[in-house]
Amino acid sequence: MHYRTIGTAKQNAAGQVVNAVLLLQGNSGTGANWFRPTLADELFKPGQPLDPANYYIIIPDALGRGGSSRPSDGLKGRFPHYRYHDMVDLTHRLVTDGLKVAHLRLIIGSSLGCMQQFLWAEWYPELMDGTVGLSCQPVEISGRNYMLRRAAAELIRHDPPGITENTIRAQRSTSTPRPATT
Repeated sequence: MHYRTIGTAKQNAAGQVVNAVLLLQGNSGTGANWFRPTLADELFKPGQPLDPANYYIIIPDALGRGGSSRPSDGLKGRFPHYRYHDMVDLTHRLVTDGLKVAHLRLIIGSSLGCMQQFLWAEWYPELMDGTVGLSCQPVEISGRNYMLRRAAAELIRHDPPGITENTIRAQRSTSTPRPATT
């Protein structure tokens, strides 16, 4: 699992980190999304809510995203199926076993990360002071959103190796450019 950290970890007498904040990103991005100037300037500058002088901020790329393991790394449809609980379990292991965090001051999750923060709050309430969810609701995916996600997953799952990639390349090489608009 790929992750980034900013700030300095403060440890208790047992060597466990006690000033950590966990930031979980949305479905279509990576942990780098938190560094967009419009967001980072409001969060991470001195005196701002997540001032790195005060907090050790952990920003993982979710399983299946960014630098973390994902189907496009080669396994494609053979990539192990995973769900929210798998993403939370893996991130929990990174935080507690890998980074030796004894206590999180806060978890902030956006979109996909928001859905995960609900599970963190339910499964590990003693591990954190609180959570903040952005851009999500605690309901299952339904309607058109479910249909589109399910269709995309099925297309990937049932795609013979390389067919979609080769078809897209062929379409790009034979397509005619669109006229410029004024």
